[in-house]
This record gives sequence, structure tokens and C-alpha cells, in this order.
Amino acid sequence: MISFKMLEADAVVIVKPSGPFSEGDFRGLAGGVDQYLESHDGLSGLMIQVQEFPGWENFSGLVQHIKFVRKHHEIIQRVALVTDSHIATAAISFANHFVSAEVRHFPFEESENALSWVKQR
Repeated sequence: MISFKMLEADAVVIVKPSGPFSEGDFRGLAGGVDQYLESHDGLSGLMIQVQEFPGWENFSGLVQHIKFVRKHHEIIQRVALVTDSHIATAAISFANHFVSAEVRHFPFEESENALSWVKQR
């Protein structure tokens, strides 16, 4: 399950997964982001805050995740991955090959620093 919050004044979306990613999670997230983008040019940042990487519920969850990234990566300037998960380094290395956003890792306890960084324009 993914909960998300749009900080409209800062052009930032904060995503907080609480379990394996599902197809519906990404449809809901895409709907919220797309609604914001109807009246804005893009997002300054996306902050993903999760203690440990939860994985995907099933293959359709993974596919919908890829579709979300493919559709939105060019309109997001910065992505902060706020986690203590050991896969963060690999995820960032992988993401840097496929997204135009600047991507950085922050330890879970540094969420305030991560939020300040993604708010920069």
C-alpha cells in the first residue's frame, strides 16, 4: 500500500509505502500526480520514505510501477530515496540509467534533509 501527500506550494509529492506495491497503488499515485500536473508544469521533487523496501505484490504491481516511472520521470527534477534498505544504492544506480531526475539516497532518519533537498528549484 502507498500513501502519498502533495505539497502543492513546494511542487513536491511525498510517497510512503507501507507494504508491497500493488497495481492500484500506482494507479492512485499517478491519478494524484496527473491531477496536480493539469495546472502545473512539473514537480520539483518526489520523496519516497520507507524504512525497508517492501517489494511488489505481484508482477502487475511491478509493471504499473515501471509505467509510472516512464510517464513521469521527465517532469520530476529530484527524487529522494529515504530508506535504510540495503538495496538503495543499487536502486539509485539503476534509476540513473533510466530517469532524467537527479536521484539521491538519504538515511531514514534524515527525512527533513531529504525534504529540503527535493524542495529546491
